Amino acid sequence: MTGALRQAIDFLKLDNQALAQRLKTLSDANPALGLRNLPPQPGSTPPPPSRPVAPGAGGTALTELRLAAPDASLRDHVATEIAIAFRTPEDQRIASIFAEALEPTGWLGEPLATLAMRAGCAADHAQRILMRLQQIEPAGIFARDLAECLRLQASERGLLNDAMATVLQHLDLIARGKIDTLAELCNTDASQIMGLIGQIRSFDPKPGLVFAPADTPIRPPDAIIHDAGPDGWRVELNDATTPEITLRPPPEGTANDDAYDAALAEARWILRAVSRRNATVLRVVGAVVTLQSDFLRNGVSGLRPLTRVQVADQAGLHETTIGRVATAMLIQTPQGTLPLRSLFGPALKATADGDAIAASAVRHRLREIIGAENPAAPLNDAALADILATEGIQVARRTIAKYRDLIGAGSSHQRRTRYKLTRATDR
Repeated sequence: MTGALRQAIDFLKLDNQALAQRLKTLSDANPALGLRNLPPQPGSTPPPPSRPVAPGAGGTALTELRLAAPDASLRDHVATEIAIAFRTPEDQRIASIFAEALEPTGWLGEPLATLAMRAGCAADHAQRILMRLQQIEPAGIFARDLAECLRLQASERGLLNDAMATVLQHLDLIARGKIDTLAELCNTDASQIMGLIGQIRSFDPKPGLVFAPADTPIRPPDAIIHDAGPDGWRVELNDATTPEITLRPPPEGTANDDAYDAALAEARWILRAVSRRNATVLRVVGAVVTLQSDFLRNGVSGLRPLTRVQVADQAGLHETTIGRVATAMLIQTPQGTLPLRSLFGPALKATADGDAIAASAVRHRLREIIGAENPAAPLNDAALADILATEGIQVARRTIAKYRDLIGAGSSHQRRTRYKLTRATDR
């Protein structure tokens, strides 16, 4: 494979923002390659000023910072911090994929292994990225569960000794009032445990909520989907994130210069490669839009099972090309701005009449059911399966457990414990 071909393939894997950065680097090194309408680089806008959070009800003092601007969001804050914390475009790309999985609470909504696979990086690399992200203020964001969220805050305040670590590993004992058991595990007395619990109650179990509730995508969309009425859908690239490539004339006194001629040939090749990349992106997004039209009009309930092979057949492209484009693209749709890859998903032969249903639709319905449950008496997996069965969706309990993990919902016992601890923290 030639270097030029590798670069052309690499263009397909880049979102518009990353492509603009790549073109800026190429333009800086090529006197014949010019750019117009270059979008701002990530993190080029300084973050708004911040102020400490006032003590909450009951005197709970939060050490986190609340952004002063009323429209500042968690994603805005994280995007700025990523641009500062990660030096290489590749690490920034991986970190942005993690940021897209953030819940409004500030917790990471998907398993680390899933995000590593999506980012196309090794597990140890993903772990290093996560550890760096967990250093971003406010302490506790990018946590994978309640215990990790509280542990990060204890560490940030210099309170993470052996006893505190042990208590955080056994939060269920706090909810059950097993103070003596905790004291025995920590080799201390009950009064010391109550002091640790008092410190834990000063932490924020949902640090992301100190930001404005109106959240925005981690970056601008790469493609925009418009409803064209009877004509279907219109797909266009986002001009605000797509720079225009131009060819610069040779500097004065360099006529018939071999170096400039080579640079001009490379610039022309880059222009053609980017044009082909943009046309391919539109073909892939257009194929997905055609196949997921019901979702665009009706929401997640209309989401159909969709594979790369089906999109490849629709677009007349190779399956690997579909995978490269789907990895990076963020699309603006009538259902909100979302990753293109979220419209792909396997089929479950799950309905009572034997029709296939998208696994994503089942996970969405599961999230709705759990969100509406009584938090003091959460539903176990058998009860969740029974509810889905009454709606004509047959799903095994082990599948329910797997989907709970994917949507960031713990077991019924974990959800009950989290609820009790949150209530105790709010007192």
